[in-house]
Amino acid sequence: MSTERGSIWGRCWLWIECVLIYGVLPLVFAHPWMRYAKVPALYGLLVLAMWLARCTWGTWRPLLEVGTLRSCVSSFVWRGLLAAVVIAAATWWLGPEYFLRFPRSRPVMWALVMLLYPGLSAYPQELIYRTCFFARYAVIFPTPLAMVVASSVAFGWLHVVFGNVPAVVLSFLAGIMLSHTYLRTRSTLAVSVEHALYGCLVFTIGLGRYFYLPL
Repeated sequence: MSTERGSIWGRCWLWIECVLIYGVLPLVFAHPWMRYAKVPALYGLLVLAMWLARCTWGTWRPLLEVGTLRSCVSSFVWRGLLAAVVIAAATWWLGPEYFLRFPRSRPVMWALVMLLYPGLSAYPQELIYRTCFFARYAVIFPTPLAMVVASSVAFGWLHVVFGNVPAVVLSFLAGIMLSHTYLRTRSTLAVSVEHALYGCLVFTIGLGRYFYLPL
């Protein structure tokens, strides 16, 4: 398997596969006609990414290992504070009237999002864009910097489905930190917790409208 993937044709196929899955598919699901398919598409992509990673490893076990959080607590604190400042500044710049609007105007819905977002959104995305991506495409992005940038670009591009530039840019920036965390820890649990932290801050402080799919 590794020899085949490391060959010229193997790497070419991985490039094609990566572009199709992580580049073309989000663009397809960004189309208004696919409005009601965006959430199912995320879980379909999760199944596909996990299957490809399983083909690469030859086992499911690495996908089921979550790692530890202990080495990440201090970095989560300062990164969370930095993210809060950036999100607050962006909110005041893009729409100050939205500052803390969600928890103030719809506290029950806000609490529900805080409860469900980590497991239903953050964790699946991290399996796709960190755990599976790092496993499958390390051959074509062989350096740590290349892998971090590639994963972050793919993660940012995913958010084109929301149809706005801030979602893509902010997700790319968050992806840099998330990819760095995964590269350092190889812990899906750790990077999912960090992702959930950023997402909950976005919805709480006031940028949630850029990451929302109204039904």
